[in-house]
Amino acid sequence: MLLRNSKLMISKIERGKETTKNHINRMNYKCPRCDWVTAFLIPDEPKYIEEIHAKRGGGTLYYPGIEEWAKDRYAKAKLESLGYM
Repeated sequence: MLLRNSKLMISKIERGKETTKNHINRMNYKCPRCDWVTAFLIPDEPKYIEEIHAKRGGGTLYYPGIEEWAKDRYAKAKLESLGYM
């Protein structure tokens, strides 16, 4: 499985008069062989999410570079067939 992208999110849950904020890191993975995609919602501490957010230059999305995907031979073959390599 290859990391397709990662997104930092805050979900709000309202129960009556109370509102709970959950800091979540959504990780999307894709199988280079069968193209199956899955997502994991990973709850994290707000301080950790803020640290990642700062390292991404204030952005919420992260996409690995083509070089990272090309380490897998199946993904590299697909990238080459589409003209990315």
